[in-house]
Amino acid sequence: MSIQNDLRTVERLMLSEHSIPMRLRMHQGMDEDAYSDLAAALERLIDYYANHSDVPKRLALAFVDVGAAFAYPQGAYPDDELARIEDVGQELSQMGQLLFGDAD
Repeated sequence: MSIQNDLRTVERLMLSEHSIPMRLRMHQGMDEDAYSDLAAALERLIDYYANHSDVPKRLALAFVDVGAAFAYPQGAYPDDELARIEDVGQELSQMGQLLFGDAD
C-alpha cells in the first residue's frame, strides 16, 4: 500500500465523520476491523517517517487529543468494551510517540 493510501486511511478512520472516534461518540461501539486497518497504516507510516523531520499536518491532527477521543466514563459502554476502547487509546498514543520521535 502506498504512503498516500495510508495517509487517507488515517484521515478516514481518525478525522472524518465516519471515524472511529465519531462512531464511539455515537455509541456505535469499537470497529475492530477499522482499528486493524488503522494500526497497519500507522505502522507503515511510522516506518516511513522515522527518518523525516516533519509529517503532514493531517497526520499530526489525527493525534491531537487522541487520549480524550478514547476516554469514556464508567457506564458509557459495558466494562469489557470500555477496557478495549481505553486500550486502543493507549495503543494509539504509543504509536503517536513513535511517529513523533518521543518514544524514549
